[in-house]
Amino acid sequence: MAYHYFIKGILRFNEEKVKEKFVGLMRRVTDEDIDVVCNDLRDDETASYCISVRQQSTTGVCVRCLWNGIIVVELPWLSSQVDVYLCYALLNAVKKTHRAAHIINKEEKGVKLNGEAMERQWLQNCVNMAELLYRDERTVIAGLNRSWFVNPLRYAGTDNMDDKVRKAFDDFAKVQWTLSDARILMEEQRHVSDDEELSNVRVSDNNGDVFIGECRYVGMMNGNDCKMVQFGDFCTLMSGEEEFVLLDDAQACLCKMDEDKWLRL
Repeated sequence: MAYHYFIKGILRFNEEKVKEKFVGLMRRVTDEDIDVVCNDLRDDETASYCISVRQQSTTGVCVRCLWNGIIVVELPWLSSQVDVYLCYALLNAVKKTHRAAHIINKEEKGVKLNGEAMERQWLQNCVNMAELLYRDERTVIAGLNRSWFVNPLRYAGTDNMDDKVRKAFDDFAKVQWTLSDARILMEEQRHVSDDEELSNVRVSDNNGDVFIGECRYVGMMNGNDCKMVQFGDFCTLMSGEEEFVLLDDAQACLCKMDEDKWLRL
């Protein structure tokens, strides 16, 4: 689910000028790098890309340029506060560069681009997160770089909902950016025991930093031997090790360990 903004009335888009104004607005709130990643094009698009802020974005903002001249800006429902600012900075940059541009929402109503409107959008995203936590059921949310496995019970000890929401957004961003360049352990299907059918397995040989996605077992290579450990038991085994980071209930990151330490585990 996303909030959509439609930009109409631009005959010739001045990309360089928009970029200059956009970066200037963003530098008021963050010094982190701004990433732009191109998406695969659909049949009706001339360009498509996602803009995000390193360490702070949860979903980023998607920009789609259509063949009919309309530009669509998509802000996902659980985008972070900096993503919301990013979206409004882009819309303001376009409006300042192209005064004749019309920016409307899905209901074809004009969009206000002031600070109050931006704050209302961020508060709506906070409401979305609160409702997600109120459901009291595990959910998987698509993020910018990785999915986020949400377990509301992790936030049960905090009485204040504002604190729960703030912590949840922080956790969502953490999943996206912790060791974001780490190698992804590929998913395999292996027969681990006689009591189970084929199981979802990810195997690590301690040969660099890795991201461990959802799986039932983590395989720990030692020469030609592979010790299979259930994911929960693997997290317990790694608890307290400085190289290990548990991202959520189903995913983790592991930095390369000292070889002797790895072999002792």
